[in-house]
Amino acid sequence: MNSPTIASTSGSAGESPNGARTGASAAARTGTVSMNRPTIASTPGSAGVSPNGARAGASACASAAARTGTVSMNRPTIVSTPGSAGVSPNGARTGASAAARIGTVSMNRPTIASTPSSAGESPNIVTAKTALLVRVCAGVARALGGAVPGQGAGGAVPGQAAEGAVRVRGAGVAVLVLAVVAVLAARFVARWALGDVPHVMDEIAYDLQAKTMAEGSLALAVRLPRAAFAMWFVDDRREMFGIFPPGWPAVLALFHRVGLDAWANPLLHGGATLAVAAAARRLAGPRARVLAAALYGLSPQALLLAASRMSHTLVALGAAGVLLAGTAWVRGAGRRRVASGGAAAGGYGGFAVGGVGLGAVVLTRPLCAMVLGVTAAGFGVVAWRGAAARRAAVRRAAGEAARGAAAAGEAMRVGAQRKVSVWAACAAFLAPVGIAVVLLGAYNHRLTGSATRFPQSAYFDEHVPPRDDPFFAFHAGCNDLGFGHGCDHGIRNASHDPENALSNTADNLVAWTFLAGGGPLVFAAAAYAVARSRRRALLLAALVPVPGVILAYALYWYGGTCFGARFYHAALPSLLAVGAAGLVARSRPSQLSRSAHSMRSSRTTAAIAAVWFAWNAVVMVVAVREIRGSYWGTDDRFAHLVASWTERKEPDALVMVAFRHAENPARATYRLTSFLRDAEFKNGIRALGALAQNRADLGGPIVFAKYHPALVPELRARFPKRALWLYIVEDDPRGPRADTLQRVDAAAVSDAPERERPPKENFDAFHIP
Repeated sequence: MNSPTIASTSGSAGESPNGARTGASAAARTGTVSMNRPTIASTPGSAGVSPNGARAGASACASAAARTGTVSMNRPTIVSTPGSAGVSPNGARTGASAAARIGTVSMNRPTIASTPSSAGESPNIVTAKTALLVRVCAGVARALGGAVPGQGAGGAVPGQAAEGAVRVRGAGVAVLVLAVVAVLAARFVARWALGDVPHVMDEIAYDLQAKTMAEGSLALAVRLPRAAFAMWFVDDRREMFGIFPPGWPAVLALFHRVGLDAWANPLLHGGATLAVAAAARRLAGPRARVLAAALYGLSPQALLLAASRMSHTLVALGAAGVLLAGTAWVRGAGRRRVASGGAAAGGYGGFAVGGVGLGAVVLTRPLCAMVLGVTAAGFGVVAWRGAAARRAAVRRAAGEAARGAAAAGEAMRVGAQRKVSVWAACAAFLAPVGIAVVLLGAYNHRLTGSATRFPQSAYFDEHVPPRDDPFFAFHAGCNDLGFGHGCDHGIRNASHDPENALSNTADNLVAWTFLAGGGPLVFAAAAYAVARSRRRALLLAALVPVPGVILAYALYWYGGTCFGARFYHAALPSLLAVGAAGLVARSRPSQLSRSAHSMRSSRTTAAIAAVWFAWNAVVMVVAVREIRGSYWGTDDRFAHLVASWTERKEPDALVMVAFRHAENPARATYRLTSFLRDAEFKNGIRALGALAQNRADLGGPIVFAKYHPALVPELRARFPKRALWLYIVEDDPRGPRADTLQRVDAAAVSDAPERERPPKENFDAFHIP
């Protein structure tokens, strides 16, 4: 390249900035552009050329030309004299697109003159070529390091370029800071409100399975006597294992191995915050990036689940990965890099990330994975339609711009390369998903004997209920999707029907409205984004998980509200990313100047964001007060006992847990995180707080067991070297400090009338009046 000189003065007529931009971008994405020493002069007085259009077109051309091939030049000269009218923007756009996409463009010293007032000139012959050469040469100059007079590299004034770089770096730092704040906020809630212990039966089963995996096994030997160690959602017939899919327990096991299990979900929440921010940037630009990080990272719903030991934060991270890969696919961020040949690994990496995210969800919550699979297919349809439209435009324009069979053959070769890249990208996405499906099948086969039968299904089909109570209705198929199923009488006749589906859906939507963020503003912002955006198809594809989870879980008999609308958590990254796009979307300027309109839009966005985060703060305070202490019937009193026992270096003990009252005198009412009113959590559920503290191998300073006089001899024989203690939960208003802990003699506590009548394996708990 020899000293390109490009002069652009004000006001050349009839050029469409959009057309120039499109043509230049297309020209740069293809094969080889050959030119030497272009001289382009546009004289003053011809009205209408947008410098922004020239800058954008040249920038796009330069960026792609630098990625795609070799550039040389042979001194074309283009002269446009004042007053030349009649240039068709569509013609310029079409000609540029065609010439650019078919391969090699070589020009040796053409001279094109447009005389004053040549209004009737054909746009497809002279003026289209002029526009093409102007934009191509400017883009090539910029790509190879040349500078348009008065501008820096990249088409911007040097000061503006530096300012833009600073803004990009500042936005990245802001997103990173917000992710760290999100991690610390979730960690604070876990410690201060939940006591760093699992509370809900699902959490406790997940934690047991994670401890088992951390020991290098998928199942434990049955703990005998079963009645002393029976737990909700733990199969203990032949082996002992949690019944839920292995994805989240496997991740949690890694944190257990290094003693950081309390940080697992908070750190995953930080990762999801970064992924949602990156996806929002592709949906609506850099302003949406920072806002989306704040909306998701500080969402009450996301923080509550990130503070728990539930699996849903991992699902949200996987969903954010699918969203990120889908937006990259549609926007073409990865495909252009793949097609260039020089950065194939980087191009495929985005698709692989999305595939790993979906694979993680397959291993954690397969129903959510089905919804996200449909979402990925939706992104694929949008991307395919966009690519088909571009190919059709190339074919239409090729008839005008192509010269000879060589150009047509080059176009076919480029098209074939792109098809190969698309299929390779699909393979990069689907390979991790396929591996996850195989692993899930192997896990199922190991625990149930069938790759297609889940341990959860086997538990509800065959296991005794977790408590000997007619409230439960376990039977074959009771936990299946669809109407007519149900495993307890919390629903009418223990049978799922459309009325129950509507009730469950309403509960989850109300919880989502309160906790997702901003109240009803989140739904309004997402709807506004779709209504105003030129990328409507992309935003609609991103929102597929929202109706997807609503419809999928309407088929499940259990409502599931606990820590909020947890069943809908796979859709929260999409909802908040599109909501951020809605907050930064601007209405058309109408009668206002652009600067005044921009200022007013920024003020409106700031006001809405202020209301949004004020709502979040109020709701979060109420929700944290609701979950603090004895959430879902359990608390951290037994964890504190283990900690103090270890600190005092007391002898190893077997602590049997009993209760002073047959019924729990306390009642729980939840208005945000669930919809229970005056609910009683039975003593068997409360005893889970103790059993959850046991190590997988029943080692450590304390082993907890449920007390019953008839079980003491067997427990004594099982743990002969441990001191025997009895812990009685007093249910005193003073709390755990009033509980009774006393060392006992095995013969004394077992010498009772109940000795000859052992309890059922699923007995609730023993009370000592």
